[in-house]
Amino acid sequence: MSTTYSFYFKGNDGKFYPFDSFGGGSKVAEGMDAQFGRNYAYEVPKPLAKADLKDIIVFEEDRVRSSEKRIEEYRQRQKDIGTWDNSVNDKIQAISDLDETIDEEKCDLSYYRRAVYFFEFLAGILDEAEYSYADDSNANVDANNYIYWEVS
Repeated sequence: MSTTYSFYFKGNDGKFYPFDSFGGGSKVAEGMDAQFGRNYAYEVPKPLAKADLKDIIVFEEDRVRSSEKRIEEYRQRQKDIGTWDNSVNDKIQAISDLDETIDEEKCDLSYYRRAVYFFEFLAGILDEAEYSYADDSNANVDANNYIYWEVS
């Protein structure tokens, strides 16, 4: 059974309008789990507060920085391989292995960045709803009860 994290806007009519979903193994799901743990009721929409989004963004940004640091460390290792006393074939194999590791890390890095962008987008929506004026079209939006999420 696969897990899906779904996100909704709650309309003024009380209905939930889906706008995105992610698999349980995604970086977005990992960010949600880091913030809320895995102690939640399935298929029960819960509001997503701006404070929680900010915490998730910090978590995801830390992962971006860690991933970037690992890539630099792998590149430095590649440079260091030239100083080894091993055979040329051993050096080439070690550099090739690190190339694969760097490619995998770059892939993860792109997913970490996408998670940051997604959560920043949601925080921006809540900011807009919170600071709207009475004559704005979203003046009746309650920023604390506008974006919901659930796990199914």
